[in-house]
Amino acid sequence: MELATAHKANLAALKTREPYRVFFDFDSAELTGPARKILDDLIADAGVSGPVNIVIEGHADRAGPASYNSRLSERRAEAVWRYLADAGLGPEEVNVTKLAYGEAKPMIETADDVRASVNRRAVIFIEE
Repeated sequence: MELATAHKANLAALKTREPYRVFFDFDSAELTGPARKILDDLIADAGVSGPVNIVIEGHADRAGPASYNSRLSERRAEAVWRYLADAGLGPEEVNVTKLAYGEAKPMIETADDVRASVNRRAVIFIEE
């Protein structure tokens, strides 16, 4: 298979891949061990595909004030990007968009002030 065809096949595989999800502890933007493992997998995948676009969405649960959770979701998206950049995914390899949704896009709906671990996350999309 010629290199250009292999490159296109890698990009197609990444484009159809499910997004990566990393989860955070309550009131934290620190990456956990399992989160770093998932990001290491993402780095390996992005490295074989050539230049890509990465969209990082930060999210929070509904425990605490909405304004605080909005800032927390920004810090979560930033923590993911810092990890990827520190691993060598720089501007030559990736274009990054960071979004912060706070409480606005939960995986599961909850009442206000409810802690929900699945809502404390960053979702990372790799796009062609």
